Amino acid sequence: MSLIGPQTLYDECDAFLRAYPWLWDLEASYHLPRGILLAVGSRETNLSLSWAENPHQPGNGGSGVWQQTFPPAPAEFPPQAQAETAAIDLQRLLSEYGGNVDEAADAYNSGRPFDAATTGGNYGSDVAARLALVQLHYPPPVPYTPPKESEMHAVVMPNGDIKVYAAGAGDRSGHLLEFTRSDVDQTNSVIDITAEIGTGDPYLVQP
Repeated sequence: MSLIGPQTLYDECDAFLRAYPWLWDLEASYHLPRGILLAVGSRETNLSLSWAENPHQPGNGGSGVWQQTFPPAPAEFPPQAQAETAAIDLQRLLSEYGGNVDEAADAYNSGRPFDAATTGGNYGSDVAARLALVQLHYPPPVPYTPPKESEMHAVVMPNGDIKVYAAGAGDRSGHLLEFTRSDVDQTNSVIDITAEIGTGDPYLVQP
């Protein structure tokens, strides 16, 4: 179970993503589980925008949103560099521990792959729980799939205009191509018109 409630986590993530929308693309470029940078950043600093903009704060051993440690810390450490450094660490650890998020997160925190060695004794399990919530709240985008020929049909309107509907993919609304009566006169039939846009369906209504 996450140590913070879902809505608190989502509020943190929403604010961070508004400020740094490039995070998804950076994470994907390292082939990381979707949302793991948000989950780890939430555990470390509550995805603090203050830590993002002022990474070296007095009295703390770590730097930036993901609390990396360096010998010594770089003078310039902008948010994208912070995220990339964390991504590189997490990519290496996930590979080392066979994709086990709990163990990789534990090792990220303490260098050892079990909760007992970590801050609070629950780091890995907490990060894994936050990750599950993040993935539930931010599912991956559904790629657009062009409609198949069988998903297109034409309708002849009373005034002679032609409307060709192409069904969308998933929950996307369909799109519409419209032709006037003169278009039909020039091509002689709806079949000719729709053939031009690639339907090739012999059962389309004739004008």
